[in-house]
Amino acid sequence: MRLIKTRELKVEHAAWILNLSVRQVQRLKKRHDVRGGDDWDRHGNVGRTPANATGNGLRQQILELAGSVYKGLNDTQIHRELQQNHGIELSRQTVRRILRAGGVPSVNGRQSKAEKTEPGESDDGGPAQVMKQAAGS
Repeated sequence: MRLIKTRELKVEHAAWILNLSVRQVQRLKKRHDVRGGDDWDRHGNVGRTPANATGNGLRQQILELAGSVYKGLNDTQIHRELQQNHGIELSRQTVRRILRAGGVPSVNGRQSKAEKTEPGESDDGGPAQVMKQAAGS
């Protein structure tokens, strides 16, 4: 932009170098004139909070409920309880993101195979059968 402002570089040539249209380079030049400094190439929404962001109060409420009333439940169960009992309409993924950011660990409801099977039971839950080796083979 400095080269264009000092007229060392034409807008048309800058457009060719940057692989932009002449109009786009003119818009960038105008933005540089208004903002000055190094901010001319930044998007206008940088630093703004998104309109659809979850508020801090709601985040805090979810973290408090997850740490007390719903302690021990997994993300999906907490999500369901928040919808049914508190009218909080957020996606399960958003609830998960809030919980992880707040330091609430994931509750893993799965068990390993060793934990699932009792002595004397097979992996499918039925009684274990012992195969006798045929004598004389």
